[in-house]
Amino acid sequence: MAQKINGKPLESEGIVPEKGGEAIPDAALRRRLQGVLLFRLLLGVFFLVLTILVQSHRAEDILSARLRPLYYFSVILFLLTIVSALSLKRVRSLRRFAYLQLFFDVAAVTFLIYLSGGVESLFSFLYMPAIISGAVLLNRGASVVSASASALSYGLLLDLQYFGWIAPLQVVGVASQVRDSGAFFHSILMNIAGFYLTAYLSGSLAEKLRKSSQQVREQKRDFHQLEILHRNIIQSISSGILIVSPNGRVLFSNSAAQQILALRQDQIDDQPIESIFPTLDILTWPGESSTIAQQESQILARREVIYKR
Repeated sequence: MAQKINGKPLESEGIVPEKGGEAIPDAALRRRLQGVLLFRLLLGVFFLVLTILVQSHRAEDILSARLRPLYYFSVILFLLTIVSALSLKRVRSLRRFAYLQLFFDVAAVTFLIYLSGGVESLFSFLYMPAIISGAVLLNRGASVVSASASALSYGLLLDLQYFGWIAPLQVVGVASQVRDSGAFFHSILMNIAGFYLTAYLSGSLAEKLRKSSQQVREQKRDFHQLEILHRNIIQSISSGILIVSPNGRVLFSNSAAQQILALRQDQIDDQPIESIFPTLDILTWPGESSTIAQQESQILARREVIYKR
């Protein structure tokens, strides 16, 4: 049964339910997806430009046939990212869409590793952003799922390479024939350990950040309710009350004060107190200096003035 708020399903309120009782507002998850898609696009552009610069310094034609798979991969990555960003407004199940983007990132990194030599590739660290994205988008469970998908994809790719069932390309770097089982095992073991460690750390940090944000929102709500209560209490008092800031401007006036002064609220609030009580011009507020105020500090603790309506 779907969770409800005030008798209505969470989905109808624009909230995506999560495990552990948390709920992500629809708009917030949409903004996170937009940020992840933008980050993917920028990261893809950065590594494409970096690869082109490295190849150009090797006196190699950047339009050579050996680099074409990388260009095809980049074009497909950019197109799918743009299509995902454009279709984001029409997506109804944002949680499912978020998992789809995580799996796409894992698949894209795996294919890039295949293009760059498999076990010899330097791009295995790109699994880390995909794992962190799971924690940022959804929760710790999503980061663990992304880490598991990364471990499975990377381990399967290296196993197929080790047994000679596939031959990864060498779009970037120089081809070599590495068949040392120790190198394969060490690479798989260390990377998988790094995947799950990243999932644990990013999930924990994201969870703490969400709890802190929730506490801040609750505190703001409590302060707002306290302010409303405070204003209601002051409004219900029959005596006239003005709340004055340290610089001498009226912050608040209750109904009784407005009746006594025969002024509207906009004629009192945010006005200098001297404009309402000219006889109080000898008062000095913090930051100013006045010999009279200093001499009569004891007398001014309580004072009466005549006010003409």
